[in-house]
Amino acid sequence: MIQNFVIEVYDEYIVTENTATFKCNIPSFVKDYLTVIEWIEEPTGRIIKPTATIMIKLLNSKDNRYFMLPSGELYIKQADISLNHRSYKCRAKHRLTEQIFTSSSSGKLIITGKCIHT
Repeated sequence: MIQNFVIEVYDEYIVTENTATFKCNIPSFVKDYLTVIEWIEEPTGRIIKPTATIMIKLLNSKDNRYFMLPSGELYIKQADISLNHRSYKCRAKHRLTEQIFTSSSSGKLIITGKCIHT
């Protein structure tokens, strides 16, 4: 059992109605062996799995605001105040052992007010 490393997700600060991007931060010495398989939204328990559609279609979609890219990043499109302070953890799977690891930390989405141009 491999367990001498920590996977982390950092907080994301954005202006309302923008896109938030969360990354699963995996230590370099094990990065080649782990694949991000899903994200978990807290406190809702929503599971976000990889999105198998072409990127351009994803960004133009009006049906869904959550996208997990093949790179493992989580995009939250047009994030508004209703998502403020929700947290996200990532899960990764070891390619050889198939062991599942969940990030030790949650990244919190922190949304500020609209940007005002003067």
